[in-house]
Amino acid sequence: MSNAKVTTIGGRRANVLRALVMHFSGMDAKSIVHCHLNRRGRSPAFNNNLFMVASHPEAGVLRIYCGANTKAWADHVIVPTKFRSVAAG
Repeated sequence: MSNAKVTTIGGRRANVLRALVMHFSGMDAKSIVHCHLNRRGRSPAFNNNLFMVASHPEAGVLRIYCGANTKAWADHVIVPTKFRSVAAG
């Protein structure tokens, strides 16, 4: 699978995660804008509630986390042949 495809899948999932975090955290418009502004420490203060991090918790899996203290996450199997495969032995 190409990296472009993985990025596209992660992008859609990331947008859904952000929307869910915004809704269930009760974020107002000002908080949402602050999440997208000013990562240089000026006014308004940067809010990292919608910060996204990706990891590979196991072979063949892409996990995307949303929120400074991990408010939500989504897993996607990106390499089915490697996902939870048992070595022949």
